[in-house]
Amino acid sequence: MNIMPDFSPSSPLFRGHYLRPALRPDSERQRRRSTPLRNWKELRILLIAPERGPASSLVPVLEEPLRHLLRDVVTIKYTHSLERYLGSSRPELVLVTGDGCGLPERNLRMLAASGAVRAAWVSDEETPAGFTPTPRPLFDFMFTQRYANLTNYRALCTEGVHYLPLPPDTALYRPRPANAGFRSDILILEGNYSNKELNRWLEELPLEDKKVLRIRDGTLPLAEEADYFSGARMVINASGKLGTAQNVSACGTFQLIRDDPALYDYTANNPALAVFHSGGKLRELFHHYWEDPDRRRTQASRALADLRYNRSGLNQSMKLLTRLSAVSQVDER
Repeated sequence: MNIMPDFSPSSPLFRGHYLRPALRPDSERQRRRSTPLRNWKELRILLIAPERGPASSLVPVLEEPLRHLLRDVVTIKYTHSLERYLGSSRPELVLVTGDGCGLPERNLRMLAASGAVRAAWVSDEETPAGFTPTPRPLFDFMFTQRYANLTNYRALCTEGVHYLPLPPDTALYRPRPANAGFRSDILILEGNYSNKELNRWLEELPLEDKKVLRIRDGTLPLAEEADYFSGARMVINASGKLGTAQNVSACGTFQLIRDDPALYDYTANNPALAVFHSGGKLRELFHHYWEDPDRRRTQASRALADLRYNRSGLNQSMKLLTRLSAVSQVDER
């Protein structure tokens, strides 16, 4: 029997980091009261996505669950005429994805003046989103990938900023056989920062008789990256990125994850993941799992199941809509 997770405001799944803006104008309060988002099946959404880049590949990941949950979903690109689609589709909710770079000025003006509820679910793991503050706030809500960005967007929205990870693309990152060129015993994922400390820790591991590949996170085409993830027996993940950690788990591959504040939401109290914070801990975990392939497979299966149940496109979309609905209902009262 399938049991839907509880996303009510009192549920542990719903709690998270959230920052209200310092000031919410009365005019914005009134506009929000007139646009409640309580009945999802009656909602029409306009989804605005970038033309290219990694964020553009997430459009199907978001579209499919939203079509299950809402009345109608219309997707346009950044450069399409927002005025035209606001008039033709009459959405109650406008959701902007990506990092905002390349969104034309005319569309920014239309977005700020729109009577729909406006939200941004941004791809900002590496750098903050590129939205330029306007005299009237662009959004009612913003959803970020990094705790550190909670304070960066206060001037851009009227309701508040929330931490909500985007779901992985499980059509691309999934368990599958890999061609010989992508296979490895150990795949090391380096972060986009100095890896001197990591290199010292790796020198203490018995890697001489193993096929070891090293790649810097974010430097490969996504399809090629997924092949390397699927082809590894073990990944030593020092990327420091939540998206990368989720993608490795989505491939069904066991990974040792270097501890990082950006990963806390994923790694804290998650028994399906193995986390190291020092060379000694890396050595301990490496020997513990490398010498027991069944243990690696069991952990990788648990991480994959956790990802599919707790962080799927459907689950994350429900969390987003629940947050929008909860604040909308509070404002109505």
